[in-house]
Amino acid sequence: MANSTKRILLGTALGVALLILPPFVVPFFYPWSEINFRHQDINIKTGQRRDIQKIWFVTVSERVSDTPISVLLSGKTVDAAPVEAWHRVNTFAPWIGHSPN
Repeated sequence: MANSTKRILLGTALGVALLILPPFVVPFFYPWSEINFRHQDINIKTGQRRDIQKIWFVTVSERVSDTPISVLLSGKTVDAAPVEAWHRVNTFAPWIGHSPN
C-alpha cells in the first residue's frame, strides 16, 4: 500500500471514531449531557408519559404512552391550575443508574 493510501485510511478511521465514540465516552465524564441521554416527562393534566431519546443533540425517538392514571382518566384533562402540561421527571445517561431530577 502506498503511504498516501495509508494516511487516507487512517484519517477516515479517525473521523469515523470521532463521530461514533463520543456518545459512549462523554457520559462517563459529563453525565446527562445531550450527546446521549433519555428524558422521561409526565403530563400532569392527562397523566401520560413521554420518553425522549437524544444522540448528538438530535431527538432520535419520542414516544408518548399511557400510565395507570391516564387510563383511569380515559382521555379527560384535569385543569386545576394554569400550568404547563409536560414536566420533566427523570433524565438518564448510559451507565448511570440515577437521575439528577
